[in-house]
Amino acid sequence: TGETLAEILRRVGVHPEDQPLEPVIAGVPPDDAIEGVTAAVVSVFGSEHQPAGFADRLENASALVPYLWQTRVRLLEMLRRPWNARVRLIRFTSPETADVHFTLEYPDAGPTFPAMVRRHGDHWMVTRNTVAAILRPAGIAVPTDSEDDS
Repeated sequence: TGETLAEILRRVGVHPEDQPLEPVIAGVPPDDAIEGVTAAVVSVFGSEHQPAGFADRLENASALVPYLWQTRVRLLEMLRRPWNARVRLIRFTSPETADVHFTLEYPDAGPTFPAMVRRHGDHWMVTRNTVAAILRPAGIAVPTDSEDDS
């Protein structure tokens, strides 16, 4: 019929966006880690969040924000609608590190990406390498740490 899964579900009275799925959790999460990890991923990769809020959510935010912003502009021009980042899986590999899988949804499920999130003091932050790996296929090259210093 050409309908998306979300359109079919809405037609039969099910609204998946009203019932967000909780992420699958593996490993032993430290206190408040699930919320912190989720907030970091959603803030950095969702379209509704502004770069000013990245400082506590993204490693080396001041150097990476221009690259993330460039990508958002491209996506908004292409999709012509906002998108959400939904965390699907969090696997705690240590009390300080989590491997994450998240999906971009606009409004239906789009691509899924892996990410690494690390604790820095009281904050969980998406790693610089995660941002570089996700932006690379879009043709956006994030400089290495040493290139930022020069």
